[in-house]
Order: sequence, then C-alpha cells, then structure tokens
Amino acid sequence: MKNAVKITISVIAAAATTAAMLPAAFAANDDVRIIIGGTELSIAENDTKPFIEDGRALVPMRALFEALGASVEWDGMTRTVTAASSNGSVELRVGSDTAKINGSEVRLDVPAKIVNDRTVVPLRVVSEGMNCKVDWSEETQTVTVSRTGNTLAEIKERGVLKVGTAGDYHPMSCLDPETGTYVGFDAELAEDLAKDIGVDLEYVKTSWPTLMDDTLNNRFDLAICGITVTDARKEKALMSDGYFKNGKTILIRAEDKDKYKTLEDINRPEVRVMENPGGLNEKFARENLPEATLMIHDKNEEIPSLIAAGEADVMITEIMEAGYYVGQDSRLAAPLIYEPFTSGQLGVLMPKGSEDLLEYVNGFLAREKESGRIEELGEKYIYKFIR
Repeated sequence: MKNAVKITISVIAAAATTAAMLPAAFAANDDVRIIIGGTELSIAENDTKPFIEDGRALVPMRALFEALGASVEWDGMTRTVTAASSNGSVELRVGSDTAKINGSEVRLDVPAKIVNDRTVVPLRVVSEGMNCKVDWSEETQTVTVSRTGNTLAEIKERGVLKVGTAGDYHPMSCLDPETGTYVGFDAELAEDLAKDIGVDLEYVKTSWPTLMDDTLNNRFDLAICGITVTDARKEKALMSDGYFKNGKTILIRAEDKDKYKTLEDINRPEVRVMENPGGLNEKFARENLPEATLMIHDKNEEIPSLIAAGEADVMITEIMEAGYYVGQDSRLAAPLIYEPFTSGQLGVLMPKGSEDLLEYVNGFLAREKESGRIEELGEKYIYKFIR
C-alpha cells in the first residue's frame, strides 16, 4: 500500500505546473477541488483547505504528504520543510521566494506561508522535478492531475495493474456474480498483461456512460472491456493498436432471421431496438435508425434474453457479443454476423500522459498476436459459437 501511495505523490506534485495559466474564474473560486488519480484531495475539517493565491494552488504540505506516505521533516528553528519521495525531493523555507527541488534552487512566484498554524505551499514547488499533466474543467471548477511519462514504472512500484471494465460485456469482460471474478476474452487478456508486466491485477468498475471520464480522471491505469478504437476516443485519450476485429451487427429472435436483412428493414417505428446507455451501440442506433423505437436498458447483459422473450426486437451489438449469445440461447440469431454494418478494431484505452504504458501495451499485443494467443481467445469465446 505504501508503494501505491508514493506513486500518487508524483501525480499530486504537478497540480501547479500550469496553475499560472488557470482562468480567473478558478482563482476566484473559494471551494477549490483537486482530483488526484480519480480521487478528490481530502483535508481534515480542522486543517487548512487548498486555496488559490495569485493563480497558484496552495495546499497544507504536512497533512498532504504524511497522508500519502511521503517523508516530511520540519525544522522549527529555520522554519524549513523538507519533503521526499521516490520521485524527488523539495526543500523550502516559509516566506522565502526560493526553494530547492531535487537539489537545484528555483524561484517561487508564491512563497510557502503559515495559515492557521499549517504550512501551505504552492504545488508547483513539488511539480518541478516530476512529469505530470494538469487539466482544468471550467464546468466543475476542478483541477485534475495525472501522471506523465513514468506510468509503467509506477505500476511496477505499486505492484498492481488497475484495469477498468464495465463488467457487463459477454464474451469480452463480464463479472460472474457467483464467483465475483471477471471472465471473458478481455479478462484473460488483462490477466496476461498483468503477468507480462510482473504485477497483480485489480479491476476497477466503470460504466459505458462514464468510461471516458473515468479514464481521464485516472481511476485506473487502462481499460480493457471490448472497447472500439475510434477517432473520437483517440482525440481525448490514448488507444492501443487494434488487437481484434469487430463490427456492428444485429442480435434478433431466430424466428425473425429472414425478417431483418438491412438497416432499412429495422428503421421502422414498429421495430423495437434495445440498447444499453452511453456506448457506441446506442450511438449507432440513434444515428442510423432514427425511425425505429429505441429502448434503453441499463444492464447490457440482460438485453439478449429480453430480445429472446419478445420484450424488444433487435439489439445492435458487436459481432463477438452476437456470436456469444447465439451460442448460449437457441432462441436467438445473428443472421448478418458475416456482413457487419461497420468494420473496426478493439483496443486498450488509457489516459494521455501514459505514452510509455501505451508503447508497452502495443508491444505486448504484438507478442500475443504472434504467439497465437489472440486467435486462441477468439476461438474459445467467439468463433466456436458461430461456426
């Protein structure tokens, strides 16, 4: 746990790297929120809260770093505080406009000071020796801090790879309620990746509506759960090379297999199309089936059985999910599985600033393909159901 905490320190330290460029609206906000790795910075009620002064975020240094496992020393005679972690060191004196960062002297725009008997310092002081990325949300008045450049090293130091998954996507990554474990193509791929890095695997629950926000807020290191590589996702975050071909198709009742041949056959008011919210399946249905009756159901894994039971007529989904459910329920059919409406690739999603992890993941995926592991997983979870 201590190692995991140290990793977060390197992230926190960077919040003021761009603080000088924060908008006036932020500087005027008394309720400063700082999100570190997906978790809001928490300060005790009787402690000094983070605040903005001259466009710089200041935080109570002792409370902050002691809570995160960094070593902090206070010299009352010289009023000097020294903080050190595996990622660097900072030495500064209250009221001084200079500080030592990793042994080098730098000038401060806002000096450390005493507020309510607590030493507060500009986060920029600690950020100088550490590569981190800061994002500002005007809507929520929040600074989000994320790591850059040393993600893989942090994962190894922590000893755990945190993988985001919606946990509702057969046959890719789905939570088994009986065992409490995740199963599927991507679940095994995630296990392979953690083993390849040499760390344990920890799943972090996300959802399709919150997947991108959770990624950008660093709630996990990466997400693997049947995620399609798209330009829109690549604009906001990082996506790996594609590792498995996919495409949009339909899942319907077997008795209707000759009824729906084209999108035009589905795009009618009397046809009920059911999708889970927030994902690309819903997006595809809204864009291509505007005349059909769209039904939104929160639990993706329940939709196939609802289709089979006649509660809806069509589910737009990926070829691998369609194939899996046809194999599980003889009442279902996927007549267009070999003629999908779209063609794409699945990829691994991770926040920008994790370029080193992206490079590693791409190498890992190339090795999985070359060894035949991807083909093996495809046969185990998908192809055997649709041959």
